[in-house]
Amino acid sequence: MATTERTSLHELLRVAFPSVRNTQQMTKNRATARATGTQQTSLKVLALLALGRTNTRNKSAAEGGKPAQQTPVFDPAFVAQESDVRGRLIRIAEADLFNVALLDSQEADDLALLANLDDNGLRGFLQCIHDDSLRVHGHCLPDDTARALCRSCGPVWIGPEVAALAPIIEGWPRVLGCPWCHVKNRQAMRRPAINCGDCRHFIPDPVNPGAGMGRCGIDREPKESEPMHYPDAQRECEKFNPKGVRPCQ
Repeated sequence: MATTERTSLHELLRVAFPSVRNTQQMTKNRATARATGTQQTSLKVLALLALGRTNTRNKSAAEGGKPAQQTPVFDPAFVAQESDVRGRLIRIAEADLFNVALLDSQEADDLALLANLDDNGLRGFLQCIHDDSLRVHGHCLPDDTARALCRSCGPVWIGPEVAALAPIIEGWPRVLGCPWCHVKNRQAMRRPAINCGDCRHFIPDPVNPGAGMGRCGIDREPKESEPMHYPDAQRECEKFNPKGVRPCQ
């Protein structure tokens, strides 16, 4: 009997004082604990609107005999937009003698972002992916005629207009990044030739330091096509760091 009375009293309090019960619950919610009453009401309205839109979409799908789906996976306007951009790129590539096959690796989402570009903008995009393809295969661009020292790549060839803006340290323009940074095949990269004797890693021969064969302080062994570690020996070395310069971090 006592249990029944407590249950009835609990139900009576819940119906008679709903605001007290709701307030107690809201204070335990971290997301809305500091919100004012107006803000909490706004949050509820937004949630109800979202729920209503979801129910509307589900109802429409159910009436058509299709499973309920909240997020569309096919947008005809988006597909048409991507197709139009790809067609324009193919037309420009064929006219300007770009390799049309380079477009095969481009994602539809990326191409759709180019929809607002004019033909000159699309031509610039084609030039970018063309240059990128050359570097990935280890080829230097004809305009990359200036040497520089990249923090990530070591000695690289870059555009002279970029090198002219970089600080010069020990005769080398120093850059924090370069167009070669994303190339994964580091062995295929073409680099400016350097002299072992100009590198801080070079350990000269103690008997004849000016002309004798030394060694590399980081154990970089010569390739079959390269000379041994003499001061004037030239090689393409990704670990080169000019004397007097702290190691690249």
